[in-house]
Amino acid sequence: MKCKYKFKIIGKIKPSHIYPIMARGATYEFEVNESGVATYIVVTIKTDDERYWPNISKSSTPGVAFHLNISENPLIFFVRMELRIIEGLLSLYGVHSIGLNYPQIEWIPENEEEKEKMKIFNFKTGTTELSDNEIIPTPFDIIARSIIGADKGYDVEVALSFYRKGRIDVEEKRYIEAIYNFYFLLESTYGNGKFKKRQISTEFKNSTILIESIQSVQNDPRTRILSNPKLKQEYENKYKNKSPENIIDQIIELRGFLHHHTSKRKGIWHPENQDKYKLDALFIQLISFNVAFRLSEICVFDEEVTRTYEKQFFR
Repeated sequence: MKCKYKFKIIGKIKPSHIYPIMARGATYEFEVNESGVATYIVVTIKTDDERYWPNISKSSTPGVAFHLNISENPLIFFVRMELRIIEGLLSLYGVHSIGLNYPQIEWIPENEEEKEKMKIFNFKTGTTELSDNEIIPTPFDIIARSIIGADKGYDVEVALSFYRKGRIDVEEKRYIEAIYNFYFLLESTYGNGKFKKRQISTEFKNSTILIESIQSVQNDPRTRILSNPKLKQEYENKYKNKSPENIIDQIIELRGFLHHHTSKRKGIWHPENQDKYKLDALFIQLISFNVAFRLSEICVFDEEVTRTYEKQFFR
């Protein structure tokens, strides 16, 4: 049995020729568009061990017809590691990144016996955005107040920009960069110009709003964390029962760790291992949302803004 993993290429690279390339038990090939620009890198490996073939079993869960079980060949772990090196090498020639998380998978039987055992021959996973019809409408008065009160927000504009950029990072799964931006929001708002670890810790802990924001998230970490068993377990181990002061120290320590890098240290963070910091980014985002919302009140819920809004629309 052969198994093909098809990884999307982001960026622009145009190979002068297209030939299969064999290396360390795997075969690498490029798929290109009509202009010859590479769109996918396809990696084929041998998968003779039936434990790594797709398996379909009946489901006892109401409304679910069957379960699809797919166990990855251990070799693909090393392929992914090498693809990280390959994307770095080819970044010199136009590759931005290689989509390692959601490859298309195709199983190719090499004889009739293998073909008879197969129930499924290809599989693809991915993420989807909410459709336009699924988006909850934003109340008109919030939008109107934001425009009317914009001139009162010059002092909070930078802090809100950090939140906005961090939110985009989360949606695009750049969790390390999201942590940077959310931390800058907290530092800009409550750091009082301090930068050393002990000083910034003291300033953060002296902020009643920040302490309350952390407690609010601990009381309600939201569906995005709780609906994912892995994230939920990680949250319960890392944040659920900690004091707000302890969590502040954890956030400062994490930011310091991610701010520096050395190839000499084992276990140092990898810029492409974003999922490792997903929970941290989501948790700190919730804290940052509470902080950003408090900052927005200066503009949106100001008494003068309210009077102007009512005068214009309450007729």
